[in-house]
Order: sequence, then C-alpha cells, then structure tokens
Amino acid sequence: MKFNSYSRFRRTETVIFDNVETVDTWTPPSFLSKTLSSDYVKTYVVQSNHNGRPDLISNMIYGTPYFDWVLIAFNNVTDVLNWPPTGLQLKYPIRSVVQTGIAGEND
Repeated sequence: MKFNSYSRFRRTETVIFDNVETVDTWTPPSFLSKTLSSDYVKTYVVQSNHNGRPDLISNMIYGTPYFDWVLIAFNNVTDVLNWPPTGLQLKYPIRSVVQTGIAGEND
C-alpha cells in the first residue's frame, strides 16, 4: 500500500488480514503524543460554516484539507460524526509544529 505524504497512515505498517492487505494499528506521530507549550497551541471557535467539517478548518489553518486527522487526534476525538460542532473551542498545534513533526518522522 502506498499513501500520500498527507496521510496519517503513511508510516503505518501494512499487514495481511483474511488475505487482504490493510494497515496495522496507527500510532500517532510524536508531536501529537507530547504536551506542547501554550506558545505552540492555538484555539479556534468553530463557526456554523465549519460545523462537522474538520477538513475545512484544516484547510484554513494548515493550507490543506488533508490534515483534518491532526485536529481530530490533537483533540482526542473518538466519535467524528458531525465533529466539530458549532461553538466548540477547538485546540490545534500551530502550522510549524505540524510541518516539522511530519517531516521529522522517520521515513
């Protein structure tokens, strides 16, 4: 399996399950699993036009809709249906942390 550079699965091992190639358990990149100082974390209050659309928020913050998984993982979301709701104060790592964290992961 080949994933693009934006995919959260690009560094996840593939396994064969019931004769089908799939991905193994995803491990978040290190920049998502450590506590960041407040200098590196921003907040955004979700507006109605972004209700249930983390991809649009990702595009606004990071310049690409493909880092929606960063927002989901950083906010420890387990049920992504209709997430994020309007009015939620969403926290997110700043762009440089994400870019450095993804580029810094071992290929």
